[in-house]
Amino acid sequence: MANIGSHHVIATATPTGAPAALGWTWSETATGTLYLCTSVSPYTWVAGGAGPTGPTGPTGPTGPTGPTGASGTAGVTGPTGPTGPTGADSTVPGPTGPTGPTGTAGAAGVAGALGLTGRDGDDGDDGVRGPAGVDGVAGATGPTGPTGPTGPTGASVTGPTGPTGPTGADGAAGVDSFSTHKFVLATSVSTTSSGGQNVTGFVFTFAANKTYQVDFVGLCSSSALTNGVAFALGASTGVTQVGFMHMAQSSATTYNGSQSISDAAFTTVPTTSISSGAGGFMVDGHGFLMAAATGGTCQLTFRSEVTGATSTVISGASWRVMLMN
Repeated sequence: MANIGSHHVIATATPTGAPAALGWTWSETATGTLYLCTSVSPYTWVAGGAGPTGPTGPTGPTGPTGPTGASGTAGVTGPTGPTGPTGADSTVPGPTGPTGPTGTAGAAGVAGALGLTGRDGDDGDDGVRGPAGVDGVAGATGPTGPTGPTGPTGASVTGPTGPTGPTGADGAAGVDSFSTHKFVLATSVSTTSSGGQNVTGFVFTFAANKTYQVDFVGLCSSSALTNGVAFALGASTGVTQVGFMHMAQSSATTYNGSQSISDAAFTTVPTTSISSGAGGFMVDGHGFLMAAATGGTCQLTFRSEVTGATSTVISGASWRVMLMN
């Protein structure tokens, strides 16, 4: 079989009188007629018409199956030809052809524009409730919240008076600040000495390193208007500080007094008195004592300014001693 252009012709042998040595070749005219031509002789052979079909010969026996030939090397895939025009639809469906080999994946196309977001799907049905989980560890206590506003005041309802309870036991006696010593003079005490006379009963015991305040008030008298009266505190042992002073009216418009700023010492002594009668004159005196490391006793003393003149502390005079620390 020879392929000339797009036509197929079949020849089984070179025609008689046209040996291959003479250079016979096939030639096709513009109208599709096939000729045998030679460059040696100007003969032109025209193909003859087809002869009548001969009778079909008997079928020969099937020959043995030949061995499978070796797979040939895959040829290079040719380029894809242009797509022809779409033919008319066949009215008779053809048989399904075999599945062709999967072609080579083409290059990824350009991503298309993002489509519109679809609506949210409907909520699915609730699933079956699972078993309760194990309790977690208790969290830390949070800070205390702010105090809420005060609620409205409730209605006031007075209940009935309850019965009187039993009388309680007497409480313990209170502490008397002046319990250290208090004394009222029962009998008047007189002196004509300028050296000092104890006032009977006006004495107290002091403790080490303690401080005491002394107050004296009462009436005194003098045998002469020119004789004054003085007072002092005397201690039985050495003290850190001790002092006493008094004030008394010396005339209708004036006052005088005395002071003592050391143990049993009359530092100043008044020189006059307001009266010399038995009625006497008012005296107001104050003192203090600051004990040292040793305790002892303290005595109130008085004296006349003039030796031989009589000075008297009249009964009813009082004094009191208060512990300060």
